[in-house]
Amino acid sequence: MGMEERWGKIAEYIVEAVLIAWLGYLFLYQNYLLHNWHRGLPLPSKTPYIILGVLMGATFLAFELWRNRNVLFDGRSQGIAEVHPENSVPENFEDVSSSDAEV
Repeated sequence: MGMEERWGKIAEYIVEAVLIAWLGYLFLYQNYLLHNWHRGLPLPSKTPYIILGVLMGATFLAFELWRNRNVLFDGRSQGIAEVHPENSVPENFEDVSSSDAEV
């Protein structure tokens, strides 16, 4: 994976984290308004919900960077898609499950 591809993936994760933070804030604040706020009352502060949304986005970003740390930072790829079926079994492997030998 080249340097541009790594920065592209990191930028993609950052954009996804920003979207998750924004949508998380909207979800939490709107649910609070729907369940606890009544017409005529002053609107509650948005600050706690913004903080919770940012925490949701930061958690997502940290998880994705941690999950892909080998590929993004070390240059090694250990993904499942990288495993080729023809290379996954050693040449001297004997398949005993399909033999007709009695035990």
